[in-house]
Amino acid sequence: MQLATAEVERRVRLLAPGIPDEVVRDVMTARRSRSAAIACPSCGRPTQSISLGGVRVVRCDADDQIWFDARDFERVVDLAGARHQSQRSWLARLCSYLFAS
Repeated sequence: MQLATAEVERRVRLLAPGIPDEVVRDVMTARRSRSAAIACPSCGRPTQSISLGGVRVVRCDADDQIWFDARDFERVVDLAGARHQSQRSWLARLCSYLFAS
């Protein structure tokens, strides 16, 4: 599956509407991975392997496209949801501790 970076972010927000902006930004922050560059299927320029929220994908900077394997996009959304739940549970524990009577 090929999606523009902005479209990936839009779909993550659509599929997981309760996720706060900072979680989405964290997941969407590309972290470079080491691997051999392959040619972009759209423009033919070299791509780079990156990690989005821990999921390894391929990105073409020239045309701002991200290439996902079969279930990679679902994994990105699932990981964003898991991070959101982790933050909520941590915050809920803190609030219940602070405001317990």
